Amino acid sequence: MGIAKYANLNNGVKTMTFHGLLGKVIIFGGAINMLLAILLWGYTTIQKIRLIALLACTLVFATVLPLPSEFVNQFGCPGCLAEGTES
Repeated sequence: MGIAKYANLNNGVKTMTFHGLLGKVIIFGGAINMLLAILLWGYTTIQKIRLIALLACTLVFATVLPLPSEFVNQFGCPGCLAEGTES
């Protein structure tokens, strides 16, 4: 899907606008899978809490951020949180 989208963008045609959302859904599903694995591992409770906290932070940065540029413009969020910005 990514290659087809890239080829169309080179021709100036925007296609598969759901591509970014689909990636976030897949990452979320992977996080649920990791959560189940963490809960079933034989670690101590404090280790499980730490792993779940790290997983939650990773999930936030992978799915919530970067914010869609329309959202950033509408609500006045910092520009560094927008999609497509290079730091």
